[in-house]
Amino acid sequence: MFGLFLIVLSILVKAQVGEIDNCINVTSSGNWLIINNLFSDSTCLVINSSNVNIDCNFHKITGTNLGSGIVVVDSQNLSLINCQIRNFDKGMSVKNSSGILYANMFFNNTIGFSTDSRNFNLIFNSFSRNRNFSLSYSGVQKFNISDNYWNSLNSLEISNSIFGNVNFTPFLTIDPYGDTDSDTIFDIADNCINDYNPDQLDKDRDGKGDACDINLFIRGFVFDPLTETINVSSDFLTDQENGYFFIQYFEKNRTQFLSALNNINAQSLGPISDNAFFVRADTTLVNLNSLPGVRFAGIWQPAFRVTTDVLEQSSGNVTGTIRLDMHVFRNISGVESKIFSFGANVRRLYGPGDSNYERSLYVEIEKSLVANLSRIADVENIEAHFVPQLELSQSTLITGIRDTPGSQNVLGLTGSGQILGEMDSGLDTGNIATLSPDVNGRVAVDPAIKNGWADNDSTAHGTHVIGIAIGDGSSRPAGNIRGVAPKANLFFSSVLGDPTDTRSLTDIWNSAYSNGVRVHGNSWGGGVLNQYGTSSVDVDTFALAHMDFLFVKSAGNSGRNNRLRSITQPGVAKNILTVGNSETVRALPAPPAAGPFAGSFASIFNNSWYGTGIGRLQMAFKSSPITDEANS
Repeated sequence: MFGLFLIVLSILVKAQVGEIDNCINVTSSGNWLIINNLFSDSTCLVINSSNVNIDCNFHKITGTNLGSGIVVVDSQNLSLINCQIRNFDKGMSVKNSSGILYANMFFNNTIGFSTDSRNFNLIFNSFSRNRNFSLSYSGVQKFNISDNYWNSLNSLEISNSIFGNVNFTPFLTIDPYGDTDSDTIFDIADNCINDYNPDQLDKDRDGKGDACDINLFIRGFVFDPLTETINVSSDFLTDQENGYFFIQYFEKNRTQFLSALNNINAQSLGPISDNAFFVRADTTLVNLNSLPGVRFAGIWQPAFRVTTDVLEQSSGNVTGTIRLDMHVFRNISGVESKIFSFGANVRRLYGPGDSNYERSLYVEIEKSLVANLSRIADVENIEAHFVPQLELSQSTLITGIRDTPGSQNVLGLTGSGQILGEMDSGLDTGNIATLSPDVNGRVAVDPAIKNGWADNDSTAHGTHVIGIAIGDGSSRPAGNIRGVAPKANLFFSSVLGDPTDTRSLTDIWNSAYSNGVRVHGNSWGGGVLNQYGTSSVDVDTFALAHMDFLFVKSAGNSGRNNRLRSITQPGVAKNILTVGNSETVRALPAPPAAGPFAGSFASIFNNSWYGTGIGRLQMAFKSSPITDEANS
């Protein structure tokens, strides 16, 4: 109902609107907005033109029990919304006309609405305390109307308040012009009918006011648990309690609720919305729902344990195997045994001694059995197996880093005194004694790396990335190709893809932190694009515990050709600096306007964002630099 109201209202607002500030005759078609309350001791508005749209904007049209609030004669396609018509002989009198009446109030008239035509659609109107009849119809054929409020819940009483051959069912049981929460906003317009909110704030603009916008956001599911259910295969739902629950509380009762939760020794496993927690508790759902301040408590459903992409791949009649990473809250051995009983291949994801050894599993299983995994109570998360991939597919081409003379650092920052952490494909020869002079003497290697750290990648990915970061140009006679921090030191923390390094990301970062690293580069990524997976959770958890530690991450290789939602994990974490770039195939003008680089999109990237020489950062762009507009 409210959706139709907003559509009608938006049509009137967007169209050209005339204003009505007194009782008049409307003799031309168009859109009209009543801008103040109207009063008449006879008839107020007379409409005898077709295609007239009137929005009273909830203003009152008031009489002295004489005449009609609105008279309509020979008008087709009339629209009347948001009017309060009261204290007339006839609230509205209609002859030989058609149209729609939506969200109006007919109050304390002798007859609320009188018509000889059944070609009117009456929806969501309120008829209250009209003395003789709420509605009078003089036509012969049945007049069908529905979803209006008649000041009664008794069908016989409603029928007695209507004259003529009228079918009024179904009808509203709540007066849309009531004010249930006493906030001076009629229920028909109130975005929180049961919650006092005269400001009507709606930050996310979803039609629900902030005072009552009580949706939960779990995985890809957005729902009000009190009135809605999640749309997912029944294989991923259960009514069996297993000690894991979600609890939503009333914000005004937060202190009382948290105290009650503490009294039953419930363990919070984290917030899931502004006013909801995921908990483990040795109690029943009935007991949780009886706690003071609780709005709703429910079972933590199997679907909540599975990422949306895995849900899609394993729902319905599916075949084939899937590779998964699983993370558990406790009892990993028991979880392993259950997984093994399903015929799956399962092993620990990380090596003994790792902080996540007792938490993470690697699983290969038939897609049709993923639902069985999700029903294991102590499972926290099931996601596609995460394999980090190197990310540098475009920067070499765009920046021309291998053959373009470097420029002086304008701000004078060199990275002196800083230790950069990096995990990548390797670095140069993998031998401290024979490293390139660009980095030699400034590199330390994590002793946990046992299988060597030479850069054997076909594109020398790690060497390239680290050179961009700390190379000082010593390998060039002129020293004219340097990294952005040519005096920084490096702690090389891990070789990507090394099967002997079974540490979790958390342990790799812990080692880097303990060795003085406060900025860690991660020019790699993987997983489902734009998904907040376990690696992103690990970033945020680590950042919370180490607030002086900055993660820097490449956005990925997938953001080409206007592709949206292309960031690889863990680049969507909340506490990470994810960096992307832009490219263009647009040619510069011919020389001399563009110099010797006309037509080169790589050179456009290198030369068009700044001026030349001292103070080039102070030069104004002719337009946004993202459009590659060359400076003059």
